[in-house]
Amino acid sequence: MSIRLHPLLALSPLLLGAGAPSLTLAPNHAAAAGLLASLPAERADFDKELRELQGLLVSDLEQVADACQKVKAFLQRNRAYELILEYDPEHKNARKFLGYKYDRKAEEWTMPRKPRDPKDASDEAVAEAAAERVRILGGHRQRMLQLLDAHPDLPLKLKNRELKRLVALLPDDAELRGMRREVRSEGEDGTVTWMLEESLRGNKVHKENEALLKKMKSGAPTPTEEPLEDWEKELGAGFLDKAAVTDRVRVVGNASTSENETGARMCHIIWDYLEHLFGIGLEPSYTTYHIEGRSAKSSFLGNWPGLDPDQVEYLKGTGGSTLSGREMFQSGPTSDNRVDGSVRMSIAMYMGRNFGVGSSTGWAIEGFGMYITHQLLGTRLTYFIRRTDYVQKGKKRDLQDPNANWMKMALEVLTDEKPFNLPFAMGRDVNNLTPDDLLVSYALAAYLLEGCEPETATTVLSKMGTEGVGGVQAVEQTLGFDIETVRDRLAQWLQERD
Repeated sequence: MSIRLHPLLALSPLLLGAGAPSLTLAPNHAAAAGLLASLPAERADFDKELRELQGLLVSDLEQVADACQKVKAFLQRNRAYELILEYDPEHKNARKFLGYKYDRKAEEWTMPRKPRDPKDASDEAVAEAAAERVRILGGHRQRMLQLLDAHPDLPLKLKNRELKRLVALLPDDAELRGMRREVRSEGEDGTVTWMLEESLRGNKVHKENEALLKKMKSGAPTPTEEPLEDWEKELGAGFLDKAAVTDRVRVVGNASTSENETGARMCHIIWDYLEHLFGIGLEPSYTTYHIEGRSAKSSFLGNWPGLDPDQVEYLKGTGGSTLSGREMFQSGPTSDNRVDGSVRMSIAMYMGRNFGVGSSTGWAIEGFGMYITHQLLGTRLTYFIRRTDYVQKGKKRDLQDPNANWMKMALEVLTDEKPFNLPFAMGRDVNNLTPDDLLVSYALAAYLLEGCEPETATTVLSKMGTEGVGGVQAVEQTLGFDIETVRDRLAQWLQERD
């Protein structure tokens, strides 16, 4: 079900309120010198020092490979040579031990057709090799951290890249892992792995939120029945005589008393849950009209005060819209669609009034809206769009399947061979989101709400709405990671998620 919002009415103010290249050892030193000359002085100094450290690092890694060879930790030796190739792609010994062949005609190295990893002689050999690795690379570790400390104004992308490289060199270094916000986890079989802080936190918070929603549903007030206003009876939609009412919302409908009551209860609950998630309360007062049938919808819109003929004709082709600061309608094909739509638009109302976030920030309005609605109702039936049916663009993913695992599909998008362009997706409004954008936005909202520290999502949205900071910058400033690192951590979080 897609809800198209009229450009004059949808998400209106009344409703919503106000990289740098990697520098490695290369034969073309003249070209590298030219690159350094074009950089700002501080950055050029950093890159010059970095190249010097990388030259020393290759020598250190050669020692690591030799130490592994002596204790017969052959797989660890090859891992050391693989690291050498990241810094010196033409290193002959590394190529030789890894089985590469040099094609003189093509003037390039070719990988072995069937590469085989050698085996380490024993666990003791692996342990001895690891100890030697720590000893030999300790100096590089210290020098690299000193270099980063000496250049505090480096771009986040550069800092995160070098920290990631250090962890690749010393994967069991707890301090380095901590700097990347990773924690040690030991399985029941004693296997030690490192995972994101966000993964441990997210698994816990997700379960807590599920329990809280269950409690909220059981404790939600039973809506009272109240007579319709006289003018509502004249709208021609065949509404039931009574509205389902709480102290926050009225649901007026023509389908069933049960639907009206469910809609009122769910729209009442969502405001408590939003306050829990974002730490900001808001007491609304609004009416949502649930309309079943085309004829009833046509009469309703034709008789609604203030709509001109063009607006009426446009809205007839939609699944729902806001009508003013305190009224909206839903006309989806089923009761589930209409309840889903009312909850989604209630969330949009909350985000607009508290953060000033609306349709121009598609990833936020869609990601948070759809994820929170699914938490409450278990449905994802309402997409906010105007005139472009974005669910038909790009690769075909069955977003309409009620049993679809959106987190799994988002992970597929993020781990595709072609890197997902998160900054581009975050710059789109709701009209231009693709299915892949929608899936990643959905996962990103969950990551910010559950994986990150409390108030992270609130801070991001506040920066975007109140301070006018772009979505990418708001996320980077709040998390302390460049957006490419955020994308990679999001993918890892989805992999590690229970």
